[in-house]
Amino acid sequence: MNDTQARQYVFDVVVVGSGAGALLAACRAADRGLSVVVIEKTGLYGGTSAISGGGIWVPCNHHIAELGATDSREAARRYLDACTAGASSADKLDAYLDHAPQMLRWLEANTPVRYQALPKYADYFQKLPGAMPGYRALDPLPFDGARLGDELERLRPPSPGTLIGGRVAVTSKEAHTLFSRGPGFMKLALGQFGRYWLDVRMRRRTRRDRRLTLGNALVGGLRRALLDRNVPVWLDAPMRELIETDGRVTGVRAQRLGQLVTLVARRGVILAAGGVG
Repeated sequence: MNDTQARQYVFDVVVVGSGAGALLAACRAADRGLSVVVIEKTGLYGGTSAISGGGIWVPCNHHIAELGATDSREAARRYLDACTAGASSADKLDAYLDHAPQMLRWLEANTPVRYQALPKYADYFQKLPGAMPGYRALDPLPFDGARLGDELERLRPPSPGTLIGGRVAVTSKEAHTLFSRGPGFMKLALGQFGRYWLDVRMRRRTRRDRRLTLGNALVGGLRRALLDRNVPVWLDAPMRELIETDGRVTGVRAQRLGQLVTLVARRGVILAAGGVG
């Protein structure tokens, strides 16, 4: 094997980026029997998804009925039509309404990620037709970071502003109770701090909270799903250029371990690197 061949890798799918969209796409491709690699330019995976709230907006999601409420595709379409005011095509709106609920079902059925609908998280523009007072917005449930093993330390940390005392992770609902000093806030605060400090095994290993919330819960669950599928995630591997053959993208060139490597993509390249940085 010559030096050029030694720096060439072949996969069915190459995913560029390691945020929620990238990791979910990698999971889906792997479940279709394709060989997949994820490349991330930094030394941490998760991107802006990891430091976000991790919330999603999904009309007609299956959790709405579980909470005894109702939604309709027609109402959601009226709301989106009013919000976008012609700035988006009908095809795109229909695709979102058709596939977002399916995506959520697949996500929860095939990965450790779990979501909860928020009954009091209203659609932002309440005066527009089709708006709902809650339920369409969902937050990720906490995820046990210990399930990631050594990969926990490679997960991009949450925004410091979302941690109590710079250490303790809370959900958005818990944060609201704490900051508004709602009923039971003191019990909640003491319980979460106690849980954190009594987790002796993790405290010896890291200051990070094993209870991942918000965007960290979403990305952590997806990373666990990739570990279960043996999908590699290459860190410190920035993409340098796309490779085109006869007008078709057939791979990427990336930096890895100080060398320029070629990643041949037999089926396709998914660009999911986001728009920040």
